[in-house]
Amino acid sequence: MINILNSFIHTDNSKDNMSRDMASHVLSLLIEAEKYEKCSKQAGEFLNWLINQRDINNLQVSTQAYTFSLLVILKKNELAHEFAEGQGFKILSDLLDDRCLHNG
Repeated sequence: MINILNSFIHTDNSKDNMSRDMASHVLSLLIEAEKYEKCSKQAGEFLNWLINQRDINNLQVSTQAYTFSLLVILKKNELAHEFAEGQGFKILSDLLDDRCLHNG
């Protein structure tokens, strides 16, 4: 199931974010529930997909799905380390500064 959802998220280019939102929610929960060793490749790909969405005003998922996915999968120490190495905190800072503080 993790492979299917990960593949869908990477290949779905439609303008409809709802499908990607649902897929990202479920994928995050599955990654959280699985042992890291069994899903490390897919978990890393999903995290990179999230990190590579650097334009916070043009996310491929809703802001809620984006933050939910990050917060859930970053409970895994290996992914949290990768996130910190990939300038993830800058992304969160930009998101908080733009979407949360000025659009509220």
